[in-house]
Amino acid sequence: MSLSFPPTQQTSCRVLHGASLAARARVLTPRYVPAILIVMLCWLPQPIVAQGGGNAPPREGGIFHEPKPIAKAAVQAERLTREREYKDGFFVETGNMITGSGWVSAGPGYRHRVFGQRAVVSTSAAVSWRLYTMARASLDTPRDSDSPWSFGATTLYQDALQVNFFGVGNSTDVADRSGYRLQSFDVDGHTAYTRGRATLQARAGWMPTIAVRSMAGRVPDNYPDTGTTFTEETAPGLSSQPSFLHADASATFDTRDRSGFARSGGTYSAAVAQYSDRDGGRFSFQLFQVEGVQYVPVVKDRWTLAFRGWGAFTNNNASAGQVVPFYLMPSTGGRSTVRGFRDYRFHGPQMELFSAESRWAIFEHLDAALFIDAGRVADRVADLGFSGLQQSVGAGVRFHTSSDTVARLEVARSQEGWMLIFKTNEPFTRKTFSGNRTPVVPFVP
Repeated sequence: MSLSFPPTQQTSCRVLHGASLAARARVLTPRYVPAILIVMLCWLPQPIVAQGGGNAPPREGGIFHEPKPIAKAAVQAERLTREREYKDGFFVETGNMITGSGWVSAGPGYRHRVFGQRAVVSTSAAVSWRLYTMARASLDTPRDSDSPWSFGATTLYQDALQVNFFGVGNSTDVADRSGYRLQSFDVDGHTAYTRGRATLQARAGWMPTIAVRSMAGRVPDNYPDTGTTFTEETAPGLSSQPSFLHADASATFDTRDRSGFARSGGTYSAAVAQYSDRDGGRFSFQLFQVEGVQYVPVVKDRWTLAFRGWGAFTNNNASAGQVVPFYLMPSTGGRSTVRGFRDYRFHGPQMELFSAESRWAIFEHLDAALFIDAGRVADRVADLGFSGLQQSVGAGVRFHTSSDTVARLEVARSQEGWMLIFKTNEPFTRKTFSGNRTPVVPFVP
């Protein structure tokens, strides 16, 4: 697959075409990162600067005039999104599935406002392309103009049939790929406080059921089961899974111009979570996360640079007999992190991720992008840094409305080959379920 872009304006920088860059990036090392970022910064499509001449009408929100079919599709997508979020009655559930569930998921849902329109009851169920299933029920009091507070309670059942696991560590072999089935049930209560651009969130819950089992569904050939490939020593938590009490809190400051499709501003967040093993305490641990995303407009509404940094750290203490279960370990690799690798490619107690993109608005509702991702896992925080990063480069296109990313199609290349990616979210946004809360189990990159 290849992508073509308008010819560049003559500049002092010699740039490589994005597809050529991806094709040449077989094995990347940290010393190439600055050079690649310079290439991305120097590539300025000619139509951006060739404006204002003659009697041509101004181009709003894109380098080229948008074809009518794309404009109509954007209007329709915006209408459906608005109805799904606010309209009472039946709706199509397309979310609340973890990364790796497949290209698409769908199922029936029903929503109804109660207590004089002050709360919403919602139930839904869905099945994905890879036959993952979920069922959910919630009661929420959405934030309104009269109060900065929102409250809610949720029950969620998940059955993920084929979750990737390659072992623990940053140098695991892709040939050691295995899969496991993860079933879980969670009950939680949550609250959020929003004032201006700042949001504080808290959640507490109980997971009485977590089960790691043999894979089910359409299992690919030569895809062994995690239970037959790994042991309790190499995959902590494989032989038995306790029930957990869990709690987390986060603070987020959001300056983006649009929540689901940004061209300026950024988000900055910090979070802490506690997992308490109720069957002996061996798997109790804390998880700390920090993340920052910044969007830099180079040419308003036409050219944007985007940068992301994310770290996840646990207080595992193997010498004291306390470890993090492998399905709750931070991980990187996949469609929203280091995109040239398979989902959940690298697991470890500590994790770091860096990404950069150069985005161009080809049309008002269709963008093209070049990107580079780099990340790694480690046993100790001191082992993290800029050496040993697993890297990938790629290119893609994104279809979006005025405020949300509807779909993105990308191709990425790493030392392990090519990956074709289709997702329905912004690439620098963590996977979240309803209510903008991240999954409790497993750890989803």
